[in-house]
Amino acid sequence: MAQRYDVIVIGAGLGGLTAAALIARSGRKTLVVERNASVGGAASTYRLGDLVVEASLHETSDPLDPIDPKHAVLARIGVLDAVEWVPTGPIYEVRGGPVGQPFVLPDNFPAARTALAERFPPARPGVTAVLGDMERLAVGLGLLSRGRDAFRNPRDGFGALFKLAPMVRDWRRSVTQVFDRAFGSDEAVKCALAANLPYWHDDPDTMWWILFAVAQGGYLASGGRYVRYGSARLSNALADATRQAGGEIIMGRQVTEIRLDTGGRPSGVVHAGRNGAEPAEARAPIIVANAAPAVLAAMLPAAARERFWSDYAGRRLSISLFSATFGLSVTGDPRLPQLFDCPAATLDEISFRPPSQRRPARRSAGAGAAAADNR
Repeated sequence: MAQRYDVIVIGAGLGGLTAAALIARSGRKTLVVERNASVGGAASTYRLGDLVVEASLHETSDPLDPIDPKHAVLARIGVLDAVEWVPTGPIYEVRGGPVGQPFVLPDNFPAARTALAERFPPARPGVTAVLGDMERLAVGLGLLSRGRDAFRNPRDGFGALFKLAPMVRDWRRSVTQVFDRAFGSDEAVKCALAANLPYWHDDPDTMWWILFAVAQGGYLASGGRYVRYGSARLSNALADATRQAGGEIIMGRQVTEIRLDTGGRPSGVVHAGRNGAEPAEARAPIIVANAAPAVLAAMLPAAARERFWSDYAGRRLSISLFSATFGLSVTGDPRLPQLFDCPAATLDEISFRPPSQRRPARRSAGAGAAAADNR
């Protein structure tokens, strides 16, 4: 007989675990179904010999800062202090390409404004404008992430809404469009401010400006942080919070079907082990899934699949990124602490020029070797 729940969450990545923890803490009977043998998704670590590898997350803006959008939700779940957030220092050092000599981007807005304006004096007005918009977006969204609490003081709440004016103005613009407006053809300052662009995309012409502004603005507003001992610590803390609130997490099970009732409303899922072994059904009137639309469409009955997919069929696919990890074994070298001072980016070409004016890129890295003291 199928087990009944109030909510079923598909996937135990950070998004799914956060949703599940919040739902379970609200008193709903919650099930999380994860296809892998462990939780975390991109926020997980694995071991290869003596090397412990971060799967993807690496770095985030500081959740301990009340302005950071993660602060309110992690505090509400009770995991804000469950891990240690290690400061990373400067956001990165960039060298080569149009930037030339090394440039260090500090981890706060005032210092970043000063550093960029001093290094690129003709770009000072553009630096002021771009960083001003990024700061307003970061602070405004951070305040609004508190939900209703943001309006306990109406002045603060409506002030936060006012700060989002740049979002309305530039809603449809790309990174290239905003940078061209602010910096013209000055490739050097563009690369100095966006050397880590490949964290999120490989093409500034098609990367949404709002996404970049909020993400980079988060680093500049709060500073970067690593999770000591790896991001799996955070994933496990969220999983523990879900279980402690009465939620259930099953792993090594793939959701193969989302079932609907006669009215077209969700009624449950079918999940199975490896190669479809031992299928089982779980019932719930609410399904939460943080997956690509094409993946979800494949889980739906044929009649509902076409209706669901019609909203996405004409849209361009978003970028899919991969990472390559290199391990460095150095012992007994007194220079070792200096080797990992801050993230480094070497620009062969991250270009903001029109495509017809670009050279073929031989090598680009938005963030090269970087490490925190995780001992």
